[in-house]
Amino acid sequence: MISWTVRGLRRAGVFEGIVVAVPAGWSERARRILGAGNHLKIVTGGRTRQDSVGNALKALPPACRLVAVHDAARPFASPSLIRRIVRAAHATGAAIPALPIEDTVKRVNVGGDVVATVPRETLTRVQTPQAARRDLLDRAHARARRRRVQATDESALLEGIGVRVRTVPGDAANIKITTPGDLKRAGRLLAARR
Repeated sequence: MISWTVRGLRRAGVFEGIVVAVPAGWSERARRILGAGNHLKIVTGGRTRQDSVGNALKALPPACRLVAVHDAARPFASPSLIRRIVRAAHATGAAIPALPIEDTVKRVNVGGDVVATVPRETLTRVQTPQAARRDLLDRAHARARRRRVQATDESALLEGIGVRVRTVPGDAANIKITTPGDLKRAGRLLAARR
């Protein structure tokens, strides 16, 4: 999956370099798989996703002004989606891909009882890559470390420092592979592309 993900980032043609965070002890294996070179660095990840992104941010060259954070669990991000996110982040400071929620959404209590129906017009599902100015990401990660805040994505950290994050249309094919069912769906997507 990481190979497909990096290949997609390269095909977008908008990055000067890629930093990949991998679990401790996986650096050599990642180099063999990805062919690390001048434009690709491998760093050791952290205990959490946020820690891994923080380690990757530290490995960026000082001249880097814009960063896109992406999950290897989303190997099907299209070059056009990646370019849209990067363009929007250049224009606004921070951008994420988002998809509308089509189902009715309910808020429930810990016992599983419905408490309220949430208006879906104000909700969205977000994906990666998420892009932002590097100075904003550095500030957001620093604040999270100081306050011991853990977030599930960069936009939540950016919100914490008051950054307005722009949404752009996501891509339904940009699935996140986390379950065996997702893996089967990914196989079908790959077969359809051949």
